[in-house]
Amino acid sequence: MIEFDRVSRRFGQQDALRNLNLQIDDGEMALLTGHSGAGKSTLLRLLLLLDRPTGGQILVDGQSTQQIQGNAVGHYRRRFGVVFQEHRLLFDRNVRDNIALPLEIAGFSPHDANRRVRAALDKVGLLAKERADPNGLSGGEQQRVAIARAVVARPEFLIADEPTTALDVTTQAEILDLMNSLQRELDTAIMFITHDMGVVAEIADEVVVMEKGNVVEKGKIHQVYNAPQHVYTKKLLTAVKRLNQPASTKVRPCTQAQNILQIRDLSLRFEKKEGFFQRITDVTKAVDGVSFDLKEGESLGIVGESGSGKTTLGRCIARV
Repeated sequence: MIEFDRVSRRFGQQDALRNLNLQIDDGEMALLTGHSGAGKSTLLRLLLLLDRPTGGQILVDGQSTQQIQGNAVGHYRRRFGVVFQEHRLLFDRNVRDNIALPLEIAGFSPHDANRRVRAALDKVGLLAKERADPNGLSGGEQQRVAIARAVVARPEFLIADEPTTALDVTTQAEILDLMNSLQRELDTAIMFITHDMGVVAEIADEVVVMEKGNVVEKGKIHQVYNAPQHVYTKKLLTAVKRLNQPASTKVRPCTQAQNILQIRDLSLRFEKKEGFFQRITDVTKAVDGVSFDLKEGESLGIVGESGSGKTTLGRCIARV
């Protein structure tokens, strides 16, 4: 169990956290939400002992983190697995070696490390990518590797810091389903930090709403989602995207405007070469025969799942 007991963190004349009280029980998935500057990242740094509170105390299974000093800090941090918005993979290592890194640091034997890595890869559905280069994975696959790395040492607590923000909606749903299944299977307490309250509304148990370093509302997720009490919570929920609501404005076609960008049959492929003579063994079509026009004053939306070629298309147009 994690408990924040009247925790404060002050930077100069500014309070990042003010007398914060929060409890996360074993096996619970808690959603921590609020706009940028609400204090979410400060709370995370305090919990991982990357910073210390200026008031109050943090208790983990009844032990105050104030008592954890020196070499004990490393052992304490191993109780946590962390998944960031940026996957933070090491591109000089393959998928297997990225996931094995926490086990190497913890001193696991090669045999035990290999067994745990393969089990973690199987859980996230990437066993076939064990020897793959992270650069060749889609954004969703890279985040799956990051999740496998976070859970490979079987931590007591898992912290997910905006892990789906940079992903498309389909991949977001897949990652959330994965984390939900891992939480049930491993019975791990999860703190899910996000500014988008609607993202994890279907899988979280509790929600904690923060504003300017304060907890302004907390409770069961469906209770808060359906009947928010605080005005700030209502504001957050109003901003949640609802795809079944019609757009508030109509798009006016720019029929008389001039084309400022014309794309015709744009294609790009990546070739994999192997051996001394660098023979082509595989070809990936990243962009294949794309054509469109963009008129002056017009907004063009390019939509597709992770790996569909959107970023590559943009890089081609910008010639980078």
